Amino acid sequence: MPLWWRHVACAPKATSSNPQWPAGTRPETDALFRAVRSEIASLAVIVDTKDDNARRFYERESFLPFTDQPLKLFRPMNDIAALFR
Repeated sequence: MPLWWRHVACAPKATSSNPQWPAGTRPETDALFRAVRSEIASLAVIVDTKDDNARRFYERESFLPFTDQPLKLFRPMNDIAALFR
């Protein structure tokens, strides 16, 4: 489990502006959480990175590259949902 996910799991309190997430929570965490809770069915989260640094960031977070487009990555929703259980 990546370190920034552990931060969310161990966070002590929520903020008044966003009661579900503690202060300092990364925007990626909130976006993935909302994707999991959405009523719209989806198979994966897809990111289109702008450069190799961004690609490496998402690869460290277990996103997988498309074979024909190395700067476009995905992570299956069932993997993401498991992070919030």
